[in-house]
Amino acid sequence: MRNIVKFGNETEIEPEVWSTFGVSVKNGSNPIGMFGTGLKYAIAVLLREGRHIRITSAGREYAFDAVEKNIRGKAFNICRCNGKDLPFTTELGKTWELWQAYRELYSNCLDEGGELGAEDVTTIYAELSDISLSDIALIDREPIFTSDSCDIYFGKSNRIYYRGFRAMDSGETCMFTYDIKSPTDLTEDRTIKHSFAAQNKIGNVWNRVKQRNLLEDLYLSSKGMYEQKLNFGSLSDELIDVVESSKKIAGYKHANIYEAFLALNRSGSRLPIKLSDHQQAVLDKAKSLAEKINFPIMYPVVVTNDLSADVLGTADYKIKTIFIAGRAIDQGVKQTIATLIEENLHLNTGLDDCTYNMQNHLFDIIVSQGLASVGEVI
Repeated sequence: MRNIVKFGNETEIEPEVWSTFGVSVKNGSNPIGMFGTGLKYAIAVLLREGRHIRITSAGREYAFDAVEKNIRGKAFNICRCNGKDLPFTTELGKTWELWQAYRELYSNCLDEGGELGAEDVTTIYAELSDISLSDIALIDREPIFTSDSCDIYFGKSNRIYYRGFRAMDSGETCMFTYDIKSPTDLTEDRTIKHSFAAQNKIGNVWNRVKQRNLLEDLYLSSKGMYEQKLNFGSLSDELIDVVESSKKIAGYKHANIYEAFLALNRSGSRLPIKLSDHQQAVLDKAKSLAEKINFPIMYPVVVTNDLSADVLGTADYKIKTIFIAGRAIDQGVKQTIATLIEENLHLNTGLDDCTYNMQNHLFDIIVSQGLASVGEVI
């Protein structure tokens, strides 16, 4: 047998662990797994991929294989242990990849206080050595910031980790690598159940970071990265200082951090700018045309340069005022109209960006305007 990885534990294992669903008996006081399905999934995945797996425990050996059987006209590969059918097929965990089987066996080993590469009272031998351990777990790395809820490591990553194990693909590349440590809901395949939970925990931990160079990277260099969509709640004094000292720096600034900063009213206010004659003409025409197309602008409009680099307008609900960036007006009448209408809608309806309610409201407007244009009123 080739490419074998050993997972050794000092405690005996009973066959019921892989032959009965819902059995999760971990010796550790704070196990990573809890569903009682992981070992079964790992066995099924390995057999489906044509990999070997066997277990020795207290002098007994358990060899696993799969045999094809026809069930109601369809062929299935039934998983077996020592020639006896198990209550699952290689279809179990059909979306799992081999690295997930490795992660399952390794995390189970740690839950039991075992050791990778060791032979002990119980040893699992799995054909997985072509899978890199670094692909599934944080190993031989020191965090640049540590807390009881989340650790931060240097290095870009497309993964979020949970207690040292790969637990979620982030979608966008992360500027840093994150290992969430506080309790978090997981699915049966050890994936973080809710992506927003990861975002909240990571956003919160940044409010505990003191290193200024890290905070400046987060605020000024996270464009297009996973960190761009993090929310931070109330900002730490260190983050506030970074925002205040970066006011004159041109280019991207983290929009959510800046909006949280403005909400603190630490910047005084969004200061209006003096408009050129051309800018004033564009703004006046935009308001006039918005009214003609049945979207009258009903709130005060302030043109300012105190919006973050990727924000053209914002609605201040507290003072019922539309703030629009000077560069939105510089882009012409059409962009100015669009920005004014959007922020006016926010103040009129109380609906937020990127929500189904706002989407439904916009489609209702589109349909109503379209029907009216052809003389239909419904």
